Parts: sequence; structure tokens; C-alpha cells
Amino acid sequence: MICALGSAVCFGTASVFQAVAARAAEPGTGSGVDPALLLRALRQWRYTAGLALDGLGLGTASG
Repeated sequence: MICALGSAVCFGTASVFQAVAARAAEPGTGSGVDPALLLRALRQWRYTAGLALDGLGLGTASG
């Protein structure tokens, strides 16, 4: 039960970090999908911290 709670906290926090980083990334052309958005988001610490929390949450869920 504690592992499930820890996993949920990790995944939830990761989603918030990644959403904030994606919003903070400078907008592209505004024509819909921007493939360079991922590259701009990866340069922000919040996005990479979110990815790390996703990995931690996955490890907690499977452990």
C-alpha cells in the first residue's frame, strides 16, 4: 500500500513538472504540433526532473 502511494505521488508530481516545463518552453510557429517542443522542454530542469520521477514511480510500482 505504501509503495502504491509513493508511486502515485511520483507520477503526479512528474506530470505537474512536465506540464509546467512544456508551457514555459517558448512557443513554436503556432501551426499545431511542434516537433522541436520536446527539445526545448528537455533543456529545462523541471522536465528532466519529471522524467526522473516517472522512472522512480515505475520502480516503486514494480518493487
